[in-house]
Amino acid sequence: MHTFIDEAGRGNPLDKKSFTCVGALTIPDSQIEEVNQWVLELEKQQGGLLKGRTLLPDMRNKILEELANFDVFVECAAIDMKTHPDSTTSEHQQKRASYIESTPVTVNPFLQKIRSAFAQKIRKTSLPLYLQANLTWLLIELVLRHATIYYSQKRPEELGDFHWVIDPKQAGQVTNFENLWVELVLPYLQCKPPLMSIKGHDYSCFERFAVSDEDIELYRTDSGKKLSKEDYPIDLKKIMTENLCFPDDKDTPGLRLVDVIVNTIFRCLNGSSESINLNSLGRLFFLRDPTSCISLLTLEKTVNITKTNKELLKILQSLGAVNRPIWL
Repeated sequence: MHTFIDEAGRGNPLDKKSFTCVGALTIPDSQIEEVNQWVLELEKQQGGLLKGRTLLPDMRNKILEELANFDVFVECAAIDMKTHPDSTTSEHQQKRASYIESTPVTVNPFLQKIRSAFAQKIRKTSLPLYLQANLTWLLIELVLRHATIYYSQKRPEELGDFHWVIDPKQAGQVTNFENLWVELVLPYLQCKPPLMSIKGHDYSCFERFAVSDEDIELYRTDSGKKLSKEDYPIDLKKIMTENLCFPDDKDTPGLRLVDVIVNTIFRCLNGSSESINLNSLGRLFFLRDPTSCISLLTLEKTVNITKTNKELLKILQSLGAVNRPIWL
């Protein structure tokens, strides 16, 4: 499967458009060429490359409606910068670093080395990139969880290869944004609990990502318990890095397409949804509980964005009303 990732918003708390978001469009390998040809045909019709910021409403809604004809899905994680001043973000950053480094205390030198190095990277990360990392962690978790549930039922062969295609900040250059994937996203994901597996689903193509018996031993806990593949089954580093690239969007139709999707979500979150067909957009998401298909991140658990933003709640409810089921 191919997952294309882009972002929208610069995360300035003083901007009227205070939401920033990262989004992913996942396309099965078996349909990637067909989707690419469809994008090229749309661009031929409009006489130029697709750009979310300049797209006319009719073309935007045509894309949203026709994209649902493919077996794709969309995920999005967003944050309201008005509720996240630098002081809040900095406090959360330091607490997370301390927690990773010392909770719980371990005498396993391999684990402690990983945790300490990861904690130091978090402490040294700029606040904007730290927020970006939090959004990306959440987004990738959603993509992996929902892709393995959905495609293991319908297209199990798609779980044999994971292609991650990220829109670069500057084409041809390695920036802090690209480094963030290696230094923060991958270590965090490897520390997460195993992915959910459903009895009766087909994971035969997914088995090649199982952690080897030798590597499992490195993660032995202080209890001395002998670990098994059921305890630590998946090599997420292999899943995330085997096919990871940051190509120029001019050469990548999927990146131009996800740019349209993420820009559309960005407009909805920031109160500019009048010309957008919410039904068409909502059908690209899976139905889940809670019913909001867009995951709203808050670093403070006491913050409830939809409680104070009734217009946002209305939009999320409209999108959620037409989400399609993940279970076949």
